[in-house]
Amino acid sequence: MSYTRRKFIKLVSAGIGSGLIGGGIIGCATATVYQGSIHGSVLEYPLAEFNANLGENYGLLVSSFDLKDAIILIRDTEGEFLALSARCTHQGCQVKVKKQSFRCSCHGSAYDGFGNVTRGPAQKRLRSFPVKIIDGIIKIDLI
Repeated sequence: MSYTRRKFIKLVSAGIGSGLIGGGIIGCATATVYQGSIHGSVLEYPLAEFNANLGENYGLLVSSFDLKDAIILIRDTEGEFLALSARCTHQGCQVKVKKQSFRCSCHGSAYDGFGNVTRGPAQKRLRSFPVKIIDGIIKIDLI
């Protein structure tokens, strides 16, 4: 099969573009999301698993098959838990945990470790959810 120069360049360009798009999708999917379970409007995740999986990370992404968006689960320096939506308030992309802050790779919005906007275009803080620990289970009220 022979190709004209124009057709060859189109094919090569399409292949490179597909590789870049595929790489971007894979890059977005590299964050580990830990599976919790939903009971009514409460996302549950075992405290022992949180402690084992946290390591050097600032927070964990926790979700369930029934949830559209992951939740960022954090324990602050005083041992209190904070649960934040991992959905950027600008256009809904998932934010990434970066040391003690969060960043949206779609449009560059940034949030501090408590979900407050530190750089736009986002205008609103990340949504927060009440957290309780009962019998070794972290319970996040999603209402």
